[in-house]
Amino acid sequence: MLLLQSKQMAVWSHGVGPSGGGNNAPPLQHLGGVVQGCGTAGAFAVIRDNGSVATWGHPEMGGDSSSMAELLMMGVVQIIATDTAFAAIKDNGSVVTWGAWNRGGDSTAVATLLAEGVVQVCGNTGAFAARKSNGSVVTWGYTFSSGISSVIAPLLAKDVVQICATSVNAFAAIKANGSLVTWGSQFFGGDSSKVAPLLTGNCPSLWNEWSLRCTFGEWQCSDLGQ
Repeated sequence: MLLLQSKQMAVWSHGVGPSGGGNNAPPLQHLGGVVQGCGTAGAFAVIRDNGSVATWGHPEMGGDSSSMAELLMMGVVQIIATDTAFAAIKDNGSVVTWGAWNRGGDSTAVATLLAEGVVQVCGNTGAFAARKSNGSVVTWGYTFSSGISSVIAPLLAKDVVQICATSVNAFAAIKANGSLVTWGSQFFGGDSSKVAPLLTGNCPSLWNEWSLRCTFGEWQCSDLGQ
């Protein structure tokens, strides 16, 4: 569990094994200079006021970020999570990922698209979606959670102004003309065909409770205001 007040964070856990702090953290630990944090199902990640990232918890759920340590030493401005992986947005618009490879921790397939220009990232249970400054959307992670069909892909190539995720396996995007595009599992909001005529314009914003999972600092669907 985490408690943040005036950039001072207390960490404690009664978990068994490496999850939730467990064997990787003392029963009570104080960390200074914390400005934002996020949690997966079994690990935590926090941003310090110098732009570096500290992680702990289950190593396969994002608690071990050693493979990306050099990229997480400075310049990190936001952290977002799936259930077992993290994504960090840096001040140069790039994205760094770690954790379970099949839940968004491995972004090598889209690495060139995440090297610059990212202004917002959202995560559901098993996948991430990133909005770029050119209005396009990039997704990676569990295919059932993030898969974009050939029909949807052209709609996400430009003019997207906001993205949001359900708590399980779907995403939605608002376009500049006020229309809404959805994708992912049909069982969790990915298929909006039944209400399509109602989503063709005047959708001002998206909101969901999953956005509150990263409760100390920023929301789960980060937005750098661009």
